[in-house]
Amino acid sequence: VHCTSHLASPPMPDVACVSGDYRAKLGESPLWDPSTSSLVFVDIQTSEVCRLDVASAAVSTRQLPHGASCVVKSAKGGYLVATGVDDTRTGGRMVRVDFARDAGDGSGDVVGDVFDAAGELAGHVTNDGAVDPMGRVWIGTKMPRPRPAYVMDAESGAFARDEANVPTAALYCLEAAWKYGANGLKAVGVSQKIDEVGPVTISNGIAWSPDHKTLYYVDTPTKCVKAFAFDVQTGLLSDERIFTVVGGGCDGVGAPDGVCVAEDSSVWVAVWDGFAVLRFDAHGELIETVDMPVSRPTSLAFGGEDGKTLFITSCSYDASSEVASVLEQEPLAGAVFALKTDVKGVEVFASHF
Repeated sequence: VHCTSHLASPPMPDVACVSGDYRAKLGESPLWDPSTSSLVFVDIQTSEVCRLDVASAAVSTRQLPHGASCVVKSAKGGYLVATGVDDTRTGGRMVRVDFARDAGDGSGDVVGDVFDAAGELAGHVTNDGAVDPMGRVWIGTKMPRPRPAYVMDAESGAFARDEANVPTAALYCLEAAWKYGANGLKAVGVSQKIDEVGPVTISNGIAWSPDHKTLYYVDTPTKCVKAFAFDVQTGLLSDERIFTVVGGGCDGVGAPDGVCVAEDSSVWVAVWDGFAVLRFDAHGELIETVDMPVSRPTSLAFGGEDGKTLFITSCSYDASSEVASVLEQEPLAGAVFALKTDVKGVEVFASHF
């Protein structure tokens, strides 16, 4: 187990803001779309799916009625977006959004429910997600008003589960199935909870190794990036292990959020409240640090013409203060950033529905 202080390695070159004056309240789930040379992402706080034209720094948006927590490619066209849950407990599902359509808010094109938002999981919301090489969509959830699920012993630095705050969120996998509708057969997503991961608090980054044999996964309050053996044909997980620990027990700063992987098997992690993006080798050793001009980088994705540009979303929202006050301290909070790297990101797959 590697415990990471992100001051342990030389910093990489400065990142650049590529979103002009645009500032998200809570930017997440960046996705490079080579067909339009744009970066698609969501703003969770404003319930918007956003598309950044990198060449012009222009951002266009589509607002969804029940929130937006992550976005993935769809082989059927457009994007699939995981929605939040509103006051009537409607949500927790995947909807289709297509920027090519004038009225494309996705509200009428539901392709699958992630979890039972009206049942025992009322108050939970969808969070980060990703697509595996077989077109399955993996999406996690977040507990209502989560507190840290793990507490650290001040003397030993070891973490133990906070029994007063039992995790109840989960990781789900949606697989393609066929359903008869008004226009005949339609591909939809059928959800299954992944018991191998166990209950979680704030499900976040999900990514696969270049050979597709390892799934990397983040439950943010644990401070851990975990790794599982992954069977690409069946989607089954096994052999859970801690890949690295971010923040806890070393300098105590920050926690892991979004994750992505490069072709050299390096794992890149956005550190919430840490002013950094960290790069680990395949063994979980910290090899490079990206110093960020914002305290809350949220997620990251490779893209650009050669696939070697790392795009990073960020947050300007703080529940304890106004966005304006955050921006006074961090003028670039909520911006989208880009960093030229020496590696190409792994292939990003599209869902089969």
